[in-house]
Amino acid sequence: MRPLVFACEGGHLAAAKELLEKGARVDEDAIKAAEKDSPSMVRLLKSYRKDKASL
Repeated sequence: MRPLVFACEGGHLAAAKELLEKGARVDEDAIKAAEKDSPSMVRLLKSYRKDKASL
């Protein structure tokens, strides 16, 4: 499991933000993990997603 997905599944917003700032890539696995229970995580991922139209 990639660190960003792990952070999203656990609801670790600060860790996810740090990973994104260091260049972690937002992919479908991370989005699915965030959508389970964290609207704020989804917003964070959207702000870092290169293809924002697909979210």
